[in-house]
Amino acid sequence: MKKALLTLFFASVIWTPSKSQKIEASKVLGGYQFSQNGKILNTRQMVRIMEPNQLAYPMMKKARSTTTIASIIGFAGGGAMGYSLGGAIGGGKVNWPLLGIGAGIIGLGIPISINAKNQARRAVQQYNSSLSVRSIR
Repeated sequence: MKKALLTLFFASVIWTPSKSQKIEASKVLGGYQFSQNGKILNTRQMVRIMEPNQLAYPMMKKARSTTTIASIIGFAGGGAMGYSLGGAIGGGKVNWPLLGIGAGIIGLGIPISINAKNQARRAVQQYNSSLSVRSIR
């Protein structure tokens, strides 16, 4: 009886880590938030976690590079808008053409950012599905 309980205990300990490696995706305003074991993950951490997975890893690398591009575009658009509005706050005139260009650049960055989040979600789905296959074997 003791051997059976001991075997059951060790089997549950071995099973738990493989089950807890699953990455959770929760919908938030503006996309998805990813977490593993209750810890929120950024794209760099997700790339590192998915590195052993031959299918999910390239998908996540692409999502990370798309996120970087969207961030650069958003920063440039926000800077242009901030510069033109900052002049108005400082007592000058609003630079309307620059404000419009900044808004247009931000508008361009939004679909790119959404695409990056969807790429990351698909990579997480691929990663999680491969964990399910491994745990059955």
